[in-house]
Amino acid sequence: MFLIGLELNPARLWRMRRDIFGLGVAQVGLTGIVLSAVIYLVADTWQVAAVAGFGMALSSTAFALQLLQERGQLQTNYGQRAFAILLLQDIAIVPLLAGVSLIAPRSGESDIPICQKASIAAVAVAGILLVGRYGLNPLFSFLTYWRAQCDADRRPSGRAGQRHAAACGRAFHGARCLHRRGAAGRILLPSHA
Repeated sequence: MFLIGLELNPARLWRMRRDIFGLGVAQVGLTGIVLSAVIYLVADTWQVAAVAGFGMALSSTAFALQLLQERGQLQTNYGQRAFAILLLQDIAIVPLLAGVSLIAPRSGESDIPICQKASIAAVAVAGILLVGRYGLNPLFSFLTYWRAQCDADRRPSGRAGQRHAAACGRAFHGARCLHRRGAAGRILLPSHA
């Protein structure tokens, strides 16, 4: 995935969006469903069949890209479409892993319906995307500014130092409150027992 990221630029990704989301979703979805149905004939439960089927619907991006490159097919239409499918397979692993945790049977499981679990997972992913999209740039700008202030006189000074100290204090206080309430373990490390 790292090597793919080095080769891609946003304009190329935008041009490939139909192949990525069209062919990629079709390949992962149809192959996963067919393999899951075949495995269900011998599996104990549909959950086992789904995990195995969709797991086998994915392929090794590194291996496939190496073969395409060695054969000189990466720049052909066929190679570009194969690349788009491989890219979606790499992206699809995240929701597939989330799906595994949603359908996995657990002993002592709570009575939370699967739709509520899926909603919680969707809100968590949306939160991560929102923080990544709108929160990281201001954070990095602040850190850059603070670093410049620190480099100027080797210690935080003025407002930058005060904001940094306040942010550290709030983070420490929040973690301490969570720990005292025993919530940190439930939030960060959910119990599977």
